[in-house]
Amino acid sequence: MTTAARSRFSPVQVLGTLAAVTLVGVLGVAGTTAALSATTDNSLNQFDAGEIDLADNDAGSFLYDVDNQEPGDTVERCVKVSYTGTAGSTVALYLGTPVGSVGPYVSMTVEAGTQTGTPVYPDCTGFVSAQSLYSGTLTGFRTDHGSVGTGVVYSPNGVGELWADNDTVVYKVRLELSSTPRGPGENFSGPHTYTWRADTA
Repeated sequence: MTTAARSRFSPVQVLGTLAAVTLVGVLGVAGTTAALSATTDNSLNQFDAGEIDLADNDAGSFLYDVDNQEPGDTVERCVKVSYTGTAGSTVALYLGTPVGSVGPYVSMTVEAGTQTGTPVYPDCTGFVSAQSLYSGTLTGFRTDHGSVGTGVVYSPNGVGELWADNDTVVYKVRLELSSTPRGPGENFSGPHTYTWRADTA
C-alpha cells in the first residue's frame, strides 16, 4: 500500500471538515439566544385591614352630675351609641372606675333600646326599651361588670349576633337613692366612667 493510499484525506479536505464542525457549533449557540419568551401579569394587589368605629352623642359631657339627693330621688339619663365598620363586632358596656361609699345605696337599672324622634342627650323622651341589661346597685354593677371581659354585651340584631355598619342603640341608666340608713361619710360616689367597647369577632 502506498503512502498516498494510506491517507484518505488531503490537508485541504481535513481543514474543510474541521471548519464545518466549528460552523455547526457557532450556529447552535446563535440558535439558543434567539429562543422565544412571553409573560403575563397580575397587578395592583392590596391587603388592607378592616376599620371599625364606636361613638356616642354625649359631645364630651357627663351622663349625670347630681348632688344633695334624698331617698327616693331618681335620675334617668339616655345615651345613643353608634357603630360603623367594615366588620361585625360585639359591643360591651362596663364600669372600669371605682365607685365611692354611696354606691351600695344607689339602686341602678340599665336598659337598651331605641328612641323616637331626634334624641337630645341625655334626655330619655321617646325611649323604647328592647331589653333589660342590669338591675342591682351602682356598686354591684362595678363589681359584676368592671372590665371589658365582664362587660354587658348587647346587640340590636339579636342574642349572639354582631353589630353591623350604622347600627345604633340607646342605653338608659336609671339611679335611685335608697332609704337604707347610711353610715357617716357614705354620701359620695366619686367620678366614674362608663365605657362601651367594640371588638371584632
